[in-house]
Amino acid sequence: MLNINQTFHKSERLTSEVQIAGLYGKGKSFMAYPYRVVYLFEPTDELSAKVLISAPKKRFKHAVDRNHIKRLTCEAYRRHKAVLYEGLQQHGISACLALNYVGNEMISYEKSEQKIKGIIEKLLTKMG
Repeated sequence: MLNINQTFHKSERLTSEVQIAGLYGKGKSFMAYPYRVVYLFEPTDELSAKVLISAPKKRFKHAVDRNHIKRLTCEAYRRHKAVLYEGLQQHGISACLALNYVGNEMISYEKSEQKIKGIIEKLLTKMG
């Protein structure tokens, strides 16, 4: 069993413009409303999953609302990422993910957590 801390360090965030451009250029995507997930798996020796979380300014004019959505998404991912890391380790790959919130209304934490669990399960099926 892999020992993954339930933390979300800066090293786990996707911040490199080159990696982000590569993710959106070569990555594949699917919808799990209210999220659009863009993912890219690459074979590597290093176990890592880098995540980009975004909420649109066009739909949520107030930064407070955008930050709230991003905090909920980040928290749900943080609590359930161990399952993703186990799958990555089994397949010997690393992942870059973008979780783009595309809904028009605010989401509850319970709904966000349920969707993130589903997203991780779907990513595990796409690894094999």
